[in-house]
Amino acid sequence: MKDSPRGAPHMAGRVCRESSKCLESQDICYDHEVTIPSSVRGLLQDFDVPPEPSGATWERVVIERVMARGTWVDMRWLLASFGRERLAAFLAERGCRVLAPREVRFWATICHVPKDEADRWVASAIMGARAWRG
Repeated sequence: MKDSPRGAPHMAGRVCRESSKCLESQDICYDHEVTIPSSVRGLLQDFDVPPEPSGATWERVVIERVMARGTWVDMRWLLASFGRERLAAFLAERGCRVLAPREVRFWATICHVPKDEADRWVASAIMGARAWRG
């Protein structure tokens, strides 16, 4: 956790209404530092990961990899580091395009997403998986 220029605390994926560095569209703060455990870094072996990755792009990469391939410990770290709100926002933005339907359902349940919304995301993930199979 670090302080913003205006003094508002920033944590990964937490809602921040104080900092000008936050994304205005969703008021999600990307101005944060998260220490990535070595087990999660192992999931990113095909990337040249900087010592302290930060920003929206790295956040999406880390979230996607842990959701799709992480161990139970990695998943608990992800939830504790980014919070349900940010993970649900990722699912809404990209999850159904990049995750298997099973992972979408699992994470939607973890994030307390309403069933009808989760059903739509899973259906979209199923359609995307079918498109790849032909």
